Amino acid sequence: MPTQAEQIGLRLREFGKSFGTLKEFSLGGAVRWQAEIEREAGASERVSEYFLGPSVQWRPLKKAHIDIEPLIGVTEESKKLRMFIVFGWDF
Repeated sequence: MPTQAEQIGLRLREFGKSFGTLKEFSLGGAVRWQAEIEREAGASERVSEYFLGPSVQWRPLKKAHIDIEPLIGVTEESKKLRMFIVFGWDF
Protein backbone atom coordinates (compact mmCIF):
# COMPACT_ATOMS: atom_id res chain seq x y z
CA MET A 1 0.00 0.00 0.00
CA PRO A 2 1.38 3.49 -0.78
CA THR A 3 2.62 5.42 2.24
CA GLN A 4 0.23 8.32 1.61
CA ALA A 5 -2.84 6.05 1.70
CA GLU A 6 -4.84 5.75 4.90
CA GLN A 7 -6.26 2.34 5.61
CA ILE A 8 -9.80 2.53 6.96
CA GLY A 9 -10.92 -1.09 6.64
CA LEU A 10 -9.60 -4.59 6.14
CA ARG A 11 -11.22 -8.01 5.79
CA LEU A 12 -9.26 -11.21 5.40
CA ARG A 13 -10.41 -14.79 4.88
CA GLU A 14 -8.21 -17.86 4.51
CA PHE A 15 -9.24 -21.40 3.71
CA GLY A 16 -7.07 -24.46 3.39
CA LYS A 17 -7.14 -28.21 3.18
CA SER A 18 -4.20 -30.54 3.64
CA PHE A 19 -3.51 -34.23 3.91
CA GLY A 20 -0.49 -36.18 5.07
CA THR A 21 1.51 -37.84 2.34
CA LEU A 22 4.34 -39.14 4.53
CA LYS A 23 5.07 -39.02 8.23
CA GLU A 24 7.26 -35.90 7.85
CA PHE A 25 5.46 -34.18 4.94
CA SER A 26 1.97 -32.80 4.40
CA LEU A 27 0.64 -31.38 1.15
CA GLY A 28 -2.47 -29.31 0.63
CA GLY A 29 -3.99 -26.24 -0.95
CA ALA A 30 -4.90 -22.77 0.24
CA VAL A 31 -7.24 -19.98 -0.85
CA ARG A 32 -6.86 -16.43 0.48
CA TRP A 33 -9.25 -13.50 -0.02
CA GLN A 34 -8.43 -10.02 1.18
CA ALA A 35 -10.52 -6.85 0.83
CA GLU A 36 -9.26 -3.39 1.72
CA ILE A 37 -10.75 0.07 1.54
CA GLU A 38 -8.11 2.70 0.87
CA ARG A 39 -8.61 6.41 1.23
CA GLU A 40 -6.45 8.82 -0.76
CA ALA A 41 -7.12 12.56 -1.02
CA GLY A 42 -10.74 12.18 0.08
CA ALA A 43 -11.59 9.38 -2.36
CA SER A 44 -12.20 5.80 -1.27
CA GLU A 45 -11.24 2.75 -3.29
CA ARG A 46 -12.08 -0.90 -2.56
CA VAL A 47 -9.47 -3.49 -3.48
CA SER A 48 -10.22 -7.24 -3.45
CA GLU A 49 -7.42 -9.74 -3.86
CA TYR A 50 -7.77 -13.50 -4.41
CA PHE A 51 -4.91 -15.99 -4.13
CA LEU A 52 -4.61 -19.75 -4.77
CA GLY A 53 -1.71 -22.09 -4.23
CA PRO A 54 -0.22 -25.19 -2.67
CA SER A 55 0.68 -25.62 0.97
CA VAL A 56 3.59 -27.81 2.08
CA GLN A 57 4.58 -28.71 5.63
CA TRP A 58 7.81 -30.47 6.56
CA ARG A 59 8.52 -31.80 10.05
CA PRO A 60 12.31 -32.18 10.42
CA LEU A 61 11.83 -32.90 14.16
CA LYS A 62 8.88 -34.26 16.11
CA LYS A 63 7.98 -30.82 17.56
CA ALA A 64 9.27 -28.55 14.75
CA HIS A 65 7.68 -27.76 11.40
CA ILE A 66 8.40 -25.57 8.38
CA ASP A 67 5.41 -24.43 6.30
CA ILE A 68 5.80 -23.07 2.76
CA GLU A 69 2.81 -21.52 1.01
CA PRO A 70 3.37 -19.79 -2.36
CA LEU A 71 0.06 -18.17 -3.33
CA ILE A 72 -0.52 -16.84 -6.85
CA GLY A 73 -2.84 -13.88 -7.49
CA VAL A 74 -5.77 -14.77 -9.73
CA THR A 75 -7.34 -11.34 -10.34
CA GLU A 76 -6.04 -8.13 -11.86
CA GLU A 77 -6.14 -6.38 -8.48
CA SER A 78 -4.12 -9.14 -6.81
CA LYS A 79 -0.38 -9.03 -6.47
CA LYS A 80 1.36 -11.67 -8.58
CA LEU A 81 2.67 -13.70 -5.65
CA ARG A 82 2.36 -13.89 -1.86
CA MET A 83 4.91 -16.19 -0.26
CA PHE A 84 4.58 -17.41 3.32
CA ILE A 85 7.37 -19.33 5.06
CA VAL A 86 6.79 -20.24 8.69
CA PHE A 87 8.95 -22.03 11.24
CA GLY A 88 6.95 -23.37 14.17
CA TRP A 89 7.59 -25.25 17.38
CA ASP A 90 4.85 -27.30 19.07
CA PHE A 91 4.83 -27.06 22.87
